[in-house]
Amino acid sequence: IPNAYNVWRAASDELQVRWLEPALRGELHDAYAVTEEHAGSDPSGMRTVARRVPGGWEISGEKWFVTFGDVAAVIVVAAYALEPGESLEDPATPRRTTLFAVPADTAGITTVDDPPFTHHYADGHPTMRFDAVRVTDADVIGAVGDGDELQRRWFVEERLGIAVRCVGAMH
Repeated sequence: IPNAYNVWRAASDELQVRWLEPALRGELHDAYAVTEEHAGSDPSGMRTVARRVPGGWEISGEKWFVTFGDVAAVIVVAAYALEPGESLEDPATPRRTTLFAVPADTAGITTVDDPPFTHHYADGHPTMRFDAVRVTDADVIGAVGDGDELQRRWFVEERLGIAVRCVGAMH
């Protein structure tokens, strides 16, 4: 089952055919990149940005604990969408959290760390850096600024699943 299974419902038909359907058939993995050093359980503290550029967006930031990031074909990346001239340092800049479907082989993506965990997952949870990673407008999941609502829905379901896995491991 894809990691970002419920946010893919907001994706365009083209993105669903390209990424969701093969993931459902078990042909590829996706990964979800939201957690950051100072933005764990509260994603409003993230610093990753997607700057509008001709033809799309340029994503820069670092994400921690990207489950399946080491084997994913596509990474759903949460970032603040910035228009030209906007800056996160300016309090007047709106915080438009947006989700992007980023092919994992896109130039500018590097694995910074892949720490070992004490569980039985076959794949890891690497720290990944996005340095001026280019995507198109067609790679936006939902609409620009819809990311907070889409993530809330994902967190509700995902955190329940994490709790169930923890209870099972404890048992």
